[in-house]
Amino acid sequence: MYDGDRQTTGPLRNKSALSRSKVIRRGAAANPALQLAIEGLVRSGAATEPEVRRLLLESGEFREGDVPSENTLRDMVKETLGRLPVGYEYWAAPWSFADEGEAADAALMLSMLTEMIDDSAGSYPRISRGLARWMVRVRRAAAPGLPAGNISHFATLYLRREWTGESTDDLDAFLAFAPWRSERATWVYQQACKQKKVRPLIGLMGLHPSAWPGAEKEKAE
Repeated sequence: MYDGDRQTTGPLRNKSALSRSKVIRRGAAANPALQLAIEGLVRSGAATEPEVRRLLLESGEFREGDVPSENTLRDMVKETLGRLPVGYEYWAAPWSFADEGEAADAALMLSMLTEMIDDSAGSYPRISRGLARWMVRVRRAAAPGLPAGNISHFATLYLRREWTGESTDDLDAFLAFAPWRSERATWVYQQACKQKKVRPLIGLMGLHPSAWPGAEKEKAE
């Protein structure tokens, strides 16, 4: 018998799996930012409950009371791991300058790594090969003026959707309009969203340029 993402072998196990799945989904709905953070960490190579808990707290975005109980978090980690495609282990492994690839990409990644270390609260940034690949692409092609921390956020979203098959139209539109660049760019993007020409990107720090510290700001037209 098959239940969602879980393989079961009998009625009792099926009922238990379904119950855990409902609990996890209720928790995710209550705090989607937490769910996104957990899935991002797992996809970046954190595969155990203690490691995910430590990284969540070290990020500074969540307090102890925000993080689920040990059993619930363990189930969330397990469920996320179960949805990952075959071969994810390579892309989930930590990025290194020694990895094969273009020298220019490695140099760009090193510069962003420096920014992230400078902005960190003391912990070394966790960057997987998959995340690094998207960070280089976003920084070079779409957002050269954004801080590395923001680039990492975009890259995490792209990496997640690449693995889940979700559409990236809202991400693509946000990068195309680049609302962080100026007051004018912010207004143009907001109008496009209001007119339903594009799907708004939900869950970022905000659209006003002042919400993007260190970002390139152009004078409003």
